[in-house]
Amino acid sequence: MPREDAKFNTFSITDVTYSTFINIGLWRSIEDFDRAVGKYIPPTAEVRNPENGRLQKQITLEEFEFKIRERIVLEIIADRDGGTELPKAQL
Repeated sequence: MPREDAKFNTFSITDVTYSTFINIGLWRSIEDFDRAVGKYIPPTAEVRNPENGRLQKQITLEEFEFKIRERIVLEIIADRDGGTELPKAQL
């Protein structure tokens, strides 16, 4: 069976085509996340395809990026509260 083209994988930590880096952060709210990280998320531009007239969304990747970075926001569904405070943010 032929190997999938890596550029179409949505998320992989085992793909040998590129290195995946995972950063984990905790924020009090989505608004706090936006203030801390939002300025680093490149804007999306809308462009019209000259060949077929379709509207497309375009994002500029940094030179080192193989594909766009992914961000996942999770919601707390349970808390076992180990009684330990989180360390102070260093941002």
